[in-house]
Amino acid sequence: MKTLWASTRQRGFTILELLVVITVIGVLASIVIVSYQGIQERSRDAERDSSITEIKIALEKYYADNSQFPAACSFDGVTCSANNLIVPLAPYLSTFPSDPTAETGTAGDYQYVRGGEEGNAYALKVVYEAREECKTGVRVDASWWSESIPDCAEAGPIQDTAPTITTTTLPDGNLDFPYEATVAATGTQPVTFSVSSGALPAGVTLGASTGEISGTPTEFGTFYFTVEATNSLGNTTQALTLTISPVSPA
Repeated sequence: MKTLWASTRQRGFTILELLVVITVIGVLASIVIVSYQGIQERSRDAERDSSITEIKIALEKYYADNSQFPAACSFDGVTCSANNLIVPLAPYLSTFPSDPTAETGTAGDYQYVRGGEEGNAYALKVVYEAREECKTGVRVDASWWSESIPDCAEAGPIQDTAPTITTTTLPDGNLDFPYEATVAATGTQPVTFSVSSGALPAGVTLGASTGEISGTPTEFGTFYFTVEATNSLGNTTQALTLTISPVSPA
């Protein structure tokens, strides 16, 4: 009986040993949490880069059609929410990109300003989590927001990552009517796009450098295809469906 009792006592933990184990577990848990938060922050920052690229492409299309950038704020040189661009950019964006931490339907921390001669300059400001905030655009005035806020081209880059396609659905189209939508992808730029399987409707193509699906469909039906996005670090695919109605829009 004494031998059994002695053996049982030897197998037990002392209070000091338990405290050490608990402390080690706590430290490891903290490291895991911090690491996970960092991954999430970088992922959201990559999504912000993709969103800003989409908005900039739409702004360039607006400029091509109107010879000026949208007067979305109260006055030139005055900054406002990028949410003000939703209406003027509606013909060029099926869905206006929002900050991943913003409430649904808002533009979050994205901000906009127009200036220059006859509205030929603009800037967007974006607030990141894992890197410093910055501004980007055309003929960006250093005084917009603050001279201490760098141009995004000069700000520190986020960690290089393989592409991730963030577009999962496409708007429907109509036969013999111009169609336009964009497949967006996060990750280290440049990202190139291709159709790896299936096919787009006749008359519709995928832009290799922009991810833009555009053209005038000459056949109707539901088309299933897979888009592949590739950069210097790898590639990824996303299955998509595009439905073309035989009826022209009213």
